Amino acid sequence: MKRVDPGYQEKEIEQHGTKFAVVSGSGVDKREGSKVKFLVGIFPAGGGQAGIVYADYDAEAPATTMEVLEGILKSVKVKK
Repeated sequence: MKRVDPGYQEKEIEQHGTKFAVVSGSGVDKREGSKVKFLVGIFPAGGGQAGIVYADYDAEAPATTMEVLEGILKSVKVKK
């Protein structure tokens, strides 16, 4: 990301006993210079490490794209 637009959203979700910090919003792509939307999920992966899921997509993509990305994030299972 070259720039993150004001108004990004932060929330916490819990899935499969793991808490995820989720940030979503829009900005400008570093390479293309085009508008994109993004999703970042950060979660504890055990042993003092963190897991990160990042995705961005064209701002003109269908609204359901974010739902698909959140579904992928929710499918992450951390083995203990």
